[in-house]
Amino acid sequence: MGSEYSKFKVALGLATAIFFYSFSGAAERKGITVQRLRIAFLREGIPFPIVGDAVKRLDDELYFLHSDKSLYYFLSSPNLNRIIIDKEEAIKEEKTRKRSGTEFRRSQAPSLKFRRLLALTAIKGSPDLMKSFSEEDARTLRTKLDDADSAVSVKTIMAYRYVVKGFNSGIKVFDMGIPTIGEKPNLSLRVKSYLKDQELLLTERVSPKVILDKVFEKDETEKPYSDVWEASLRYTHLPILGDEHVLKNGIRAGLGLQLGEKIFFGGQELPSELYESTVLRPEVAKSRLVEIEKGEVTLPEVEPKLRPEEKAMEKPAVIKVVELKLRVPWDKLSDLVRGVLVPLNREGAEITLDLDIQARAEKGISRNTLNLTIKETLNQIGAKVIEERTE
Repeated sequence: MGSEYSKFKVALGLATAIFFYSFSGAAERKGITVQRLRIAFLREGIPFPIVGDAVKRLDDELYFLHSDKSLYYFLSSPNLNRIIIDKEEAIKEEKTRKRSGTEFRRSQAPSLKFRRLLALTAIKGSPDLMKSFSEEDARTLRTKLDDADSAVSVKTIMAYRYVVKGFNSGIKVFDMGIPTIGEKPNLSLRVKSYLKDQELLLTERVSPKVILDKVFEKDETEKPYSDVWEASLRYTHLPILGDEHVLKNGIRAGLGLQLGEKIFFGGQELPSELYESTVLRPEVAKSRLVEIEKGEVTLPEVEPKLRPEEKAMEKPAVIKVVELKLRVPWDKLSDLVRGVLVPLNREGAEITLDLDIQARAEKGISRNTLNLTIKETLNQIGAKVIEERTE
């Protein structure tokens, strides 16, 4: 409000007026409106609108000031602001970080926003607290919860604003920019919309020329449909297809397809099940159709192709025990877990992992780091230290 008004003690005067109206002996409902507060605090040299601004600040900062239907009054029970702060203090930092993600742990501001969201969500989910609130407090809680949810969503979108796409020439990073004002935050929809605008995501059909140039070898006249579809999922330099219909529409637009003894070409509707079919170059499809009409050709048999889930059902040769001795760079441990341990675990294997850690530092390693961080972590994850040696 400005230092020039400090001598008038606006907050103290308003709080005193609200207090008198809160605990008076009047039989009518206790409390005072902003209009009456302006009259109660009428002073020479104080602008009339400043009272409304001061009351709003008091409503945000005082713990025992309540408001209901434009009436302000004090009670011995804490208000919504106090309850929110108590809930925020009860939320452990670990829980906040777990919900907010690894990237947000590097800055305090996002963590505070997540803490506020978690606190408001906990209050909203407590039937006892909700029963104790006035209608005004309940509306305020819903508004604060919507605002907190929106703020966290915006922070998430601003943190994850870059899209990385692989090309033949290498990796390219795209900056989606900051969200526009009024945009409803939704990260997945935003990424999808951006990729469509940049023509990196195809949702209607893929060009037949793109299929021939990027999936077919120069001397290939035909290719199993399953290989064409799986290539679009496997290789990052290929266009991103919204779904399988995008590929089917591309085949219909200019390529041929053989399924059993039948050739589909020239925009014909394709069958729904194509995993046993073969994609043909257009000239090959035309040639085979002409030969079929003349009765001069027997179509080559197509080797049946299994769906990915059918391939998974095949029973390859199995082994009982796998023992590996490795020397892995420490910064590749996550890759080791993802590419080695997780697949073994999915196979139902009981995994025993012995680690030989040797760490040397020219400047020395802090004893606190060893005792308070390293050993505590090992204890929490249930690791057994077989041998320990320090120098």
